[in-house]
Amino acid sequence: MTVAAAPSLAPTSQTVSGQVNAALTATSAISASNFTGAPTYSISPALPAGLSLNTGTGEISGTPTASQSATTHTLTATSGAQTATASISLTVAAQ
Repeated sequence: MTVAAAPSLAPTSQTVSGQVNAALTATSAISASNFTGAPTYSISPALPAGLSLNTGTGEISGTPTASQSATTHTLTATSGAQTATASISLTVAAQ
């Protein structure tokens, strides 16, 4: 009997810091493993204004227009019934 490995994301956690009105360096590329199809990504809670999530790659980029204290966001990859998550700690400092 063969047991398939569970879907996973790597890295499983990232810490990202940015500043209001300064372009955020894109988060590290997310590597999805053991999905039967290409996953799509979502994030919760919502990102600060000016930042966006690439639903095809899981990368966060943009220029934040509002500050945010350290907040842990959960990145979820989904393909059919398969899911995997990673956490991203995001801080956006005021100018």
